Amino acid sequence: PLRRQRQMCIRDRSLAADGYIVLPSWLGGFTLQWGYAPNADGGQKTVTLPISYPNTHLVTIPQLGEDKGGTSNDGACAYDLTNSSFKLKSSSTTNGNADCFYISLGY
Repeated sequence: PLRRQRQMCIRDRSLAADGYIVLPSWLGGFTLQWGYAPNADGGQKTVTLPISYPNTHLVTIPQLGEDKGGTSNDGACAYDLTNSSFKLKSSSTTNGNADCFYISLGY
C-alpha cells in the first residue's frame, strides 16, 4: 500500500545533487528542480536544468553559498528563463568566486 501511494504522488524523480521531482498530472504536473552552480560570481552564467519543463518555467530562486575569495556575499538573480535553462548573475562586494544554489518550479 505505501509503495502504491508513493507511485500515485510522484511521477518521476532524481534525488541527486542536481535533481528534480515531477508530480503527476492530477496534482498539476508541477516539477521542482534544484542544483548547484559553482563559481557563479562575476557576470552571468547559463545554467542548464536537470530536465526540461514540458510547458512553462515559472520561477527560479538562487541563493549564494560560500564566497571563496572574500568576506561577504551580496545576492544573486535568475533571469532569461527558458524551459531548459536560465541565466544566473551574482554579485559580491569582494572579488571572490561565490558558489550558488537554486530551486526552480515549472510544469
